[in-house]
Amino acid sequence: MQQHNGSLFLRLLLNRYNKDKPETLANIMPKDEHDTLQAVDIASSEPQLMLFLPQTWLASIDGSWLVPAVEKMSKPLQEVYKKAFPKLFGDKEAKSSYSQTVQDFLITYLHGLWKEEEVTPKVLLPMWELSPLLQLSRQELLDIVDLLAMHDLVEDMRQIVDKKLLQTVLQHLTAEQQHYLRQLLRQKSRQKPTSLSIRELLKEGKKFPQMLHKLGLQRLAFAMSGATSDFCWHILHTVDLPRAKFLQNHIKQEEVPNQTPQALGQVQHIIHFLKTETAP
Repeated sequence: MQQHNGSLFLRLLLNRYNKDKPETLANIMPKDEHDTLQAVDIASSEPQLMLFLPQTWLASIDGSWLVPAVEKMSKPLQEVYKKAFPKLFGDKEAKSSYSQTVQDFLITYLHGLWKEEEVTPKVLLPMWELSPLLQLSRQELLDIVDLLAMHDLVEDMRQIVDKKLLQTVLQHLTAEQQHYLRQLLRQKSRQKPTSLSIRELLKEGKKFPQMLHKLGLQRLAFAMSGATSDFCWHILHTVDLPRAKFLQNHIKQEEVPNQTPQALGQVQHIIHFLKTETAP
């Protein structure tokens, strides 16, 4: 991956400073290196996009991925990080005790301990159907997951005539989920009935929303199956570690026939819904 990023950085430099005479490069580079460089297909000419920016890097990764690295440090240093980045350790109200300069130093040190390979920055990834997900926060991604689960409910809901049961289901849903579900119910059925039993799920009581959330995660995993490893890396690191592990276990290297195209369409539909609709 470091070799790939090196080629990517060189391509960005050449796009900016050597775009008029590309043939000169073939004369001075070893053929294998030149072939590798030619395989990097990117139009951008902004090499600064590859630079490490401490605050940007920290904001791009959910804190649950970084806490284990901090916990391996000495106790005094752990306390420094807790005071510098209280939100990382669950204190959403507290403010940092250190200046941004000190924070940047601490982030850079933490990045140096980072054991995962570097990946292509979001802005340089090729565009495809799910590219809008790269711009979303953790909570926005989880909102999409919760709405995806409505596609598991809708076919069973069409068969229910018991108003009391319908009301019980709705009580477990957020206003946004209810609004999206009603929109799906107004549409003509486009999918096969699932084996989901709402009555069985409701027996779990308070776990009902959690089980729906897991169904939504499965649909997101179907949508991401066949995606590039760099794209998946960014999405997985935007959500918390437990959800990322669940997704990782369900994302396939290749598209899942029927499931992936359907899930892709559902994610796109939800993105459009969130842009254009508001819950009543």
